[in-house]
Amino acid sequence: ISGGASSTMAGWTAVGRFESDTDQESVGLLDIRNGTLTCNGPGGAIFAAEEGIGVINVHPAGNLVAEKSLRLGGGIADTKPGTGTVNLLGGTITVNNIDQTNNAFADGTLNLDGGTIVARLTTTTFLEGLDRAYVRSGGVTFDSNGNDITIAQPLLEPTGDGIATIPILNSGSGYTGAPLLLIEGGDGTRATASVILDGSGFVDAIEITNPGTDYTVAPTVTVL
Repeated sequence: ISGGASSTMAGWTAVGRFESDTDQESVGLLDIRNGTLTCNGPGGAIFAAEEGIGVINVHPAGNLVAEKSLRLGGGIADTKPGTGTVNLLGGTITVNNIDQTNNAFADGTLNLDGGTIVARLTTTTFLEGLDRAYVRSGGVTFDSNGNDITIAQPLLEPTGDGIATIPILNSGSGYTGAPLLLIEGGDGTRATASVILDGSGFVDAIEITNPGTDYTVAPTVTVL
């Protein structure tokens, strides 16, 4: 989402949902750079991964509003895990609560590096149950919005080294939308990055949206 656009999703919203018939995980990216996404209606919740791999980025001019929950890493069995990452990079997330759908068969990471999380209602379970939540140098502001909220989730300082840069070896051509990047391997965890295109369909830059933690060996980056 860019250019100050506003979009509304009136149902169940999932970024990276399900596997294919050949057990290939779906991979999804929601990149809110300049604009607002509102999830309302009977569903009203948004998932970062439901049996797939899902990443949600909220940049400084971005806003994510969910009339129910923001949920990370949904999975239903050990053969169908979900890996969800939410990177708050200076924008605003407004929700009832933030949690993880299934801790046994899923993985959830909340990366806080600037921005504000706003509560829509009073709750004792506003932020809890995630595998990990990191607070980086940009910090985070929690706005209760006049509500009484409880944050039971440990807020951790990242450990070890993260990824600083990803070099562009081939800029490609003809892109009408940014391709997805999948970062795997190495000996660290949970790094994410986004592609930035120029105006002519070439890759202009790769932005690290979550450096990850504890890398001493470089991971593999795949363009999807």
